[in-house]
Amino acid sequence: MIRRREEKNATHSLLNSTKAMVGNPIILRREELEAIAGKAAHLTVHNGTKGMMDDIVQKRD
Repeated sequence: MIRRREEKNATHSLLNSTKAMVGNPIILRREELEAIAGKAAHLTVHNGTKGMMDDIVQKRD
């Protein structure tokens, strides 16, 4: 009984998270980054193309 209740709650939580991601690509991207960050030793996030280019220019100077 307890296991089924926990599974039901987990399923509802997953469904609610999925609904939020479908309506908001920023939340989806954050979830992707969290999944990657959990497996990577180092992660750099750039703020769009301009952020990436600014970072490259700083490293070259």
